[in-house]
Amino acid sequence: MSSYKVTFLPEGETVEVESGVTIMEAAEKAEVYINSLCGGEGVCGRCRVQVIDRKME
Repeated sequence: MSSYKVTFLPEGETVEVESGVTIMEAAEKAEVYINSLCGGEGVCGRCRVQVIDRKME
């Protein structure tokens, strides 16, 4: 299974997670609080992400 590094800005906290982990789960693992009105269902836009570097292995 693939793993990925996720960095939360502006905190600068980085966490490594396995493929299939949600952004909300990664934030919890990194101890980064994301105020999500929908509870991580992906409808409020608070956990929207931007991929800025993607390296294929």
